Amino acid sequence: MVTLSKEAELIQRLSQHVDEYTLTYYEQWVRDATPPVDLTVLVDEATRLVHSSDERLARSALQAIGSFGDLGCLKGIQAAGFAKAHTDEVRLVTMHLKERLLAPEELLEQVHDQESFVLFVRSLAKERAMAQDIEASDPRRYSLDGALGWKNADISSFLYAASTTRSASASADWRWFAQFLYSGKVVE
Repeated sequence: MVTLSKEAELIQRLSQHVDEYTLTYYEQWVRDATPPVDLTVLVDEATRLVHSSDERLARSALQAIGSFGDLGCLKGIQAAGFAKAHTDEVRLVTMHLKERLLAPEELLEQVHDQESFVLFVRSLAKERAMAQDIEASDPRRYSLDGALGWKNADISSFLYAASTTRSASASADWRWFAQFLYSGKVVE
């Protein structure tokens, strides 16, 4: 009988719920695990288990990678036959990894379609929420400019600043929309 690490056992246990929970729930389950798990070992085990012939186990491993892995983990997933059979799930995990690991400025450069635009907007919103928390902890320090480079904290100022952006092309595209929203952050 093969002895599994506690991290592999957790991935296996969570595979029973793979259809019930989103990546956010998966992350919470792992963070609340007793005993606590080593996230580096968890990702290593997930990278191995994503090749499992047990589809639920492979999907649970993919969720672990999306929740705690890095962009380098994607190469192993994309090389697996699993990726071909589950392109939508791999796409969602890829988006989750990028949202978790890349700054809005990095995602701004990658906008080329509706999906990458939405990913950028989610990242921008997440960063603004973090900035609000930082600003609330030291209001005097951030009375003129906001945390994390935010110049416009309220929606009206944000949209007015964004509206100063002019597109170089006559036709609107997703990249322009992303630049429009980003300008709401940085234009004074």
